[in-house]
Amino acid sequence: PSNITVNNDNGNCSAVVTYSVTSTDNCPGQTVAQTAGLASGAAFPVGTTTNTFLVTDASGNTETCSFTVT
Repeated sequence: PSNITVNNDNGNCSAVVTYSVTSTDNCPGQTVAQTAGLASGAAFPVGTTTNTFLVTDASGNTETCSFTVT
């Protein structure tokens, strides 16, 4: 996913941010696991949070991806 920049919610030092993480592979059966950051729909604090994900395909191959929420 692309990096996300949002303003804090009115009267708060945070903002609720929703996002979607998807993956594609030439064979079905990949899994996506979040390894760092906050879940979609969470209140992200003022500043920068890095969300990192580990994708594993049906053959056990892995790749990571990250994006920031500022």
